[in-house]
Amino acid sequence: MSSESTGPDLVQRLYVLDYGLFQVHSNQRIIGIPGYLIQTLDDVNILVDTGFPARYVDDPDGIARKIPVQSPA
Repeated sequence: MSSESTGPDLVQRLYVLDYGLFQVHSNQRIIGIPGYLIQTLDDVNILVDTGFPARYVDDPDGIARKIPVQSPA
C-alpha cells in the first residue's frame, strides 16, 4: 500500500469491534477489549487490534494495584 492511497479522506467505513471482556487479574475489575476495521475507498481492509500494554504481561499484580477502580455512574 503506497502512502498515496491512505488518509482519512479515503476511509469509506469504520467498524468498532467488540473483542469481549477481560477480568483484570484477581481484583474483579472487568474491561472491554475493542478493535477496529477500517475499509478504504479502494477496497483495502485494515484491522486494528488494540491489544494490551506490555505492563499487563510484565506485572499483572502491580498494574491491578496502580489503576484505580471506578464505580459505574
